[in-house]
Amino acid sequence: MHCHEHKGYIDNETINNELGKNDVESVVLFLWPDDELPELCPVRRLLAWFHISGIKEGYFFPSLESLQMVRDSDGLSETQIGWDMYQHRFTTVTDVILGNHERKFGSHTNRKTGYLLAVWGGGGDIEIMEGARHKTLANAKKYRQDALLQLEYAKINRSVGELAQISSTWKPIYCKNVQLARANVNRRFLITNLIPIARDFIESKLGFKDNDSCS
Repeated sequence: MHCHEHKGYIDNETINNELGKNDVESVVLFLWPDDELPELCPVRRLLAWFHISGIKEGYFFPSLESLQMVRDSDGLSETQIGWDMYQHRFTTVTDVILGNHERKFGSHTNRKTGYLLAVWGGGGDIEIMEGARHKTLANAKKYRQDALLQLEYAKINRSVGELAQISSTWKPIYCKNVQLARANVNRRFLITNLIPIARDFIESKLGFKDNDSCS
């Protein structure tokens, strides 16, 4: 991951993605900060996670054993979290938050939620499909239709509140022309070490110090 800063603000973070099931080679995705709804901002969450976990390189989300060894290995996260453990933790969190429910949650919930926020935020069919790494537009439209149905439900559900309060303007994340992305990066200050940025975010923006609890 690389971080791009301009005039003191983080423009975006670039992720060289691993191969997806429909990809023949790795792709470049952008992670944009969400200043409209900072509660859901992925950049802020990652900066906080890097600072709290001590991860400097390797996997973002390691196994518990690897996470416990991060600070003793100079920030290296060597082993990623296993699929079964991720599924278990994900469903455990949703059970705690929602209590008794009959819904089924898992890793696919992330994709469906991403589609929902992208559609609600005004994203186009092709741009969302490319960002989600779907192979066909027909498959992508199934997700879009579900998101549109939820959107109509939200409009008539008074408990949801104003739509502007629960969705942000969507930005394309898939970079097809890598050379163009590199040219854009050259016009920014490229930060290769996110650790100082994460520390500054925690201390300056959130008001925590190293000896404070960030949990």
